[in-house]
Amino acid sequence: MFSVQIDTTEDITTKNQCSIVVRYVTDQIHERLLTMITCDSSTGEFLSSLVSETLKVLNIDILKCVGNSTDGAANTNGEYNGFAAWIFKENPNQIHVWCYAHVLNLVISDTCSVALSSISLFNLLNDVAVFIRGSYKRMNIFETENQNDIHNRRTSTIGVTRWWSKDAALTKIFGTFANPQSFYP
Repeated sequence: MFSVQIDTTEDITTKNQCSIVVRYVTDQIHERLLTMITCDSSTGEFLSSLVSETLKVLNIDILKCVGNSTDGAANTNGEYNGFAAWIFKENPNQIHVWCYAHVLNLVISDTCSVALSSISLFNLLNDVAVFIRGSYKRMNIFETENQNDIHNRRTSTIGVTRWWSKDAALTKIFGTFANPQSFYP
């Protein structure tokens, strides 16, 4: 028995890539990336066929799949034409679950987009990153000032839907706060 998780993202060449991951349990939980494959389409039917073909090539029986997890987009969750609906046609004994990391990402993104203080903070952080990156001289100064911190040598712009980009931008400008109490007397 196993479950399958899919997600798509653009690579640096702006081609859409689909990751297909399986999870299974022996004496412990295992998670294995089966493939990263270029997607020519993002329809539920196409994604379903990608998963089916990948499993078939690897000699994994889709009837042993007990669940599938996706990001919650319409092309994956649609009741009639989403990935979950198509994969259910091949194996009606599985359940569909939204990926909780994607759900959390949507909650944080929505929250950060309505609170005025967070809007101001993240706009300022993004403007700082754009300002520093806009000049090789400013970038060199920033890198020199952060030369001892290998994780914070470059500024980060803030993505609209990726909550981790907000954390990365905060860390790169302000550093990490291992002990927030140290700021208070």
